Amino acid sequence: MTASASPPPLLYPPDQLLDRRRPLSRRRFPTLGRLRWHCPKLNHVVIPLTGTVNDNPYDPRVVDEARAVARRLLGSWPALVKLERGQRLSPGGLHLHLMVDARAPLHIGSAGTSNGAVGRVAHIQAVYDDDGLFRYLSKPAHAGAMAFRPGRPLHAQPAAFRLAVQHLRAGQAQCRIQGRAKLARTLWLHRLGRLPGWLPTAYVAREVPGLPSPLDLPTITLDPATWARVAAHLSPPSPGGRGRPRQASKQPLELALARTLSGAAWNRLPNYATAFRRHQQWDASGAWAAVLRELNVPPHRILK
Repeated sequence: MTASASPPPLLYPPDQLLDRRRPLSRRRFPTLGRLRWHCPKLNHVVIPLTGTVNDNPYDPRVVDEARAVARRLLGSWPALVKLERGQRLSPGGLHLHLMVDARAPLHIGSAGTSNGAVGRVAHIQAVYDDDGLFRYLSKPAHAGAMAFRPGRPLHAQPAAFRLAVQHLRAGQAQCRIQGRAKLARTLWLHRLGRLPGWLPTAYVAREVPGLPSPLDLPTITLDPATWARVAAHLSPPSPGGRGRPRQASKQPLELALARTLSGAAWNRLPNYATAFRRHQQWDASGAWAAVLRELNVPPHRILK
């Protein structure tokens, strides 16, 4: 019986270690758009983790403990959470990055615990460049993967990268023990609702390169079910109770929504005169506020 052949030398990192700082794309943008839609302001929070079963960010048991700590700290506040480990060769270095609603009651020293794992808030900073922070959090969960040197076999790679590969293989082995088909996600969303189905993502794009500017936004089109819900707020009875009530018009409403969500000038919209006049009437009667509530538009997304 011959001994099994040894694995070939590692000249390129496994796919799981290749998630470097790729540019923000249309496919990945909805996640950031959802944060912008639901959170008026964001904070970047860093939470070191101690007491976990080990310091391997690819171990599903560690990921489960980190998720539990994040749930204890965040409660119902929406956030994007990333589990990471630093490049240090000694044990430790696990921490969580949060992009969280600035209204969440987190402060330096806030702690969350789960089965011995403890996370304590060590850093809070307002987010002024959510695009840049989102790309930064797209790096590998193990910072040692960033030390990869192309063309070198594994034994000649920096020690931090060899440790990242060791942790990756240990995490894959633990997944096989637990019967999991793949590694647990180290970046996840916590209590973050989806964008409304009627809203094109360009309306929460702000200044992401490659997406439309506010003056080139696509037309908002309400589906029949959504239109039926809001039309009732836009058909007030005729003055004096006589005559047929004026029927709500769908196109002026969609144009008024486009202007309200983008902040563009009225005269930059097509056929804006009717939409402007109807919007003034709806705003004076309170119907416009009722429409925005019906569509679940957050107050911070209403641009004057």
